Amino acid sequence: MSVPRLSRARRPRAQPASQERVLQAEVSDTSDAAAPVPLRRGFRRGAWHRLVVTIGPEQATALPGVGPTFDEVLGPQEQDLLLDFVFNAIGAVPPDQALQLKDKVRLPVGGSAEVSFDFQLLSTLDEVRIELEVRMGQRTIQPATLVGPAADDPSTLPEASAIRLLRGRPLAHLSSAAARPPLDGVVSVGGGPAAPAPVATVAQSDRISFFDTTRLKDATRGLELLLDTIVTDDRTVTQSLEDDAAQQGLFKLALRGAQLYEAVGAQIAEALGSDASRVQLLLRNDSVVMPLELAYDLGAPARGATLCPNWKKALASGTCDPTFHPTADDGNAAVVCPSGFWAISKIIERQLAPESLFSEAASSFDVAAHAELTPASDSLPLLDGAVLAASDRVPRPEFKALRETLEHTVGRSACATSWSGWRRGIKRTQASLLVLLSHTVKDDTGWALQIGKADNLYVAQVNAQYVSTAEPPRLIALLLGCETVENPEELQSFVARFRSNGASLVIGTVCGVLGERAPRVAEEIVRQLAAAAGSSSANTAGVVMQDVRRTLLARGELTALALAAYGDVDWRITRG
Repeated sequence: MSVPRLSRARRPRAQPASQERVLQAEVSDTSDAAAPVPLRRGFRRGAWHRLVVTIGPEQATALPGVGPTFDEVLGPQEQDLLLDFVFNAIGAVPPDQALQLKDKVRLPVGGSAEVSFDFQLLSTLDEVRIELEVRMGQRTIQPATLVGPAADDPSTLPEASAIRLLRGRPLAHLSSAAARPPLDGVVSVGGGPAAPAPVATVAQSDRISFFDTTRLKDATRGLELLLDTIVTDDRTVTQSLEDDAAQQGLFKLALRGAQLYEAVGAQIAEALGSDASRVQLLLRNDSVVMPLELAYDLGAPARGATLCPNWKKALASGTCDPTFHPTADDGNAAVVCPSGFWAISKIIERQLAPESLFSEAASSFDVAAHAELTPASDSLPLLDGAVLAASDRVPRPEFKALRETLEHTVGRSACATSWSGWRRGIKRTQASLLVLLSHTVKDDTGWALQIGKADNLYVAQVNAQYVSTAEPPRLIALLLGCETVENPEELQSFVARFRSNGASLVIGTVCGVLGERAPRVAEEIVRQLAAAAGSSSANTAGVVMQDVRRTLLARGELTALALAAYGDVDWRITRG
């Protein structure tokens, strides 16, 4: 079998600072290394190829591309930067996994950088997808996808055929990423919308690890279904983690979470180190939710396992003394400790980069770019205004309590019973906090968020008017879908739309939530955000989410483990 190889990065080339730079690519058929053939219509099945990726002024030889330029979305570059280019060819040799390669290159101020990758394709492909990521400090700066048809002879493809580069929206500004402490690593889940299973890797420094995608898919889906069953069952609504119903639910989640850890978590821990506490989860496939927060690393519990006697201190700190975790006679764990769940012990930054967003209008990219963290604007002013809406399925007493908490916490607030009222509320209050307890429904038109009695908002309809009218947008959105979500990835698609239309941080769930529970969870999130905004210390979004989960779980609210934050974990929560 041919061995994939990575060609050496070329030296950066100086360019005039006035020339706008763009992420671009060129592909050649290198079957004859002495005479490479540039490709534009498509790839050659079974052949060796060379991909050259450049950040610099756009070249006439570059493949056609759509999406924002590198400079306009990522902010000014004030110093030379060391970037990672990550390459993931789906369908490349070896056939049992995707091929991912990584290389570093220095990008000078106002200059260009170039790196090339050599890879061999399988001989059975009809389409090739190459996922590209530009990273810095273990943060993804900009994702992109190179996609095109494959044929035995690319020259026979129709003239309209083309290899195209789809450039994604920015996920971090260059200047902010350079100024902040790096994350410990990136877990990337991709594979494209038609992939039979997710392609998952973890990268730290120059090391790449692959996951068994079959085990990953099975473990992920089984855990999502179990969590959905538990948090939508009113019999598991408790007041303390010591209640029997809460302990039974925690035991089941730990059992499934241990399987997820074996399939994914163990490799992440090996690649990043057992003390890794800040991880970016990059979801490039919008049909994969990946409940990494539910990975449980303290071993599968034995039958009859009890709650860890040190659970309260473990929740307070996120760690627990191993002496409280004895082994049962069968070799499994004798106790279940909440500190074993990664939702409690780690800060996980979820970033959505589905290909469906890569071809949006330039105005959408501009809105998304201005919603991201920069050194000059790294805070989210929580108490500037709020808008609240809910489905009629949410019990009135719980909804009333949430509304009163919002009114007490935020000066300007509006309560909407329709989507037109929601838009008016955003415009009137200039909201910095959106709280949406909608019901997720599907009809002949598609999936929709439903508020009031039956007012639906479909995925394609979510634009900036439903998110923010402020300049620049600076807001937090809580999307807590009540009742059962048949497919959790559908709720995630709404998260992606809210993020790309101006929400700096979206807090959602990886499953449906019981209507009775949703307002209580939202109320605790609002309280914790308000406490962080009023604190003299610099409380970040990632820390606040850990505090929310720990507080809720101490009450026996297992929905805490379903919470997921989408957006930069280093946003500071402040008053307006």
